[in-house]
Amino acid sequence: IGRPGDDRARRGRRSMPRLAAAACAMLVAILLLVPMLATTRYRTGPGESRTVVLADGSRVDLSGDTELRVRILPWHRGAELVRGEAYFDIRHERSRMFRVASGTTSVRVLGTAFNVDRQSPTRTAVVVYRGAVEVGVAGEADLVLHKGDGARVVDGQVTAQPRIAASAPEWKSGWFEASDVPLAVLIGKVQRYSARPILLEDRGLQALPISGRFHISDTDRALQAVEAAYQVDVAYGKDAIAIRPAGGPGNP
Repeated sequence: IGRPGDDRARRGRRSMPRLAAAACAMLVAILLLVPMLATTRYRTGPGESRTVVLADGSRVDLSGDTELRVRILPWHRGAELVRGEAYFDIRHERSRMFRVASGTTSVRVLGTAFNVDRQSPTRTAVVVYRGAVEVGVAGEADLVLHKGDGARVVDGQVTAQPRIAASAPEWKSGWFEASDVPLAVLIGKVQRYSARPILLEDRGLQALPISGRFHISDTDRALQAVEAAYQVDVAYGKDAIAIRPAGGPGNP
């Protein structure tokens, strides 16, 4: 005949796996919940710029029509550029590297100042103004950039860009230097300053290579420069601006 103490011991041993499973489930829930609670979103509208100071003392300048999600944890620092463009001045911490994601592009910060421009879902440009960063795709480092270096990531391919001498991103003064970039990229940058949608009505225009220096914060001036240099017409409507091939249907 078993003794009462033996029954209690057996019940205790049987309950231990359940308690361990419950503790593991609670730990997983905490690990999933804490990053969600620690994520901060910053947004700007068209024509609006904003400077934010992060919890770790780093500073970020947001261009127009930009969304940034930032996560600062005791063991991790990172940000996701959902859309738009941002200039990062990251405080160096050896124990917590800072990473920026822009689509599939990954930027690992080594304590520096740099600019990330998400030009489309599959196209990102990175320029370093101080220090160094690693640029890659899906977390794999492909290229190390130092002061004055730039890189472009298009459809998962990382390529180095010509060195620059500027001390700050040109978008801060409302300009963009284009060198054989698709018209869709230029229009996307102008759109960050325009309250009205800018529509490329012919899909063939999206990939039209554009070069030159454009005053993107002045919508009319930028589009007039495009119209003067390329075979396009710009039609200004009350609710939208349309760009069409010159002489096409619906053009004067």
